[in-house]
Amino acid sequence: MDVTHEARGDVTVVHAVGDINASSCGQLEETLTGLIDQGRHRLVLDLAGVRYVSSAGLRVLLVVAKRLTPSGRFALSRAAEPVRQVLDMTGFSGIIKVLPTVDEAVTVAAN
Repeated sequence: MDVTHEARGDVTVVHAVGDINASSCGQLEETLTGLIDQGRHRLVLDLAGVRYVSSAGLRVLLVVAKRLTPSGRFALSRAAEPVRQVLDMTGFSGIIKVLPTVDEAVTVAAN
């Protein structure tokens, strides 16, 4: 998995490329929680490069969402259809906003 991030004002956009599964989710969790520890409480996870999310990956999303509640914001963007289906079926799309573009997710995370 390749994980990079960029600042867009007060929002940090994290770009993930590769499957988010048991063998790769540690790197993603480390990046996201590290940003939170640095005071970055408005995060967007860009899933354009992700084709699969396992239960271990879902756990990472939940950990981040819980750490940011109530003072922060967390949104997902550009989820491919298979990933979106997993998020919908597991109820995660009701917990974390899933938006079609990074710009829309940044707007949600900023407000």
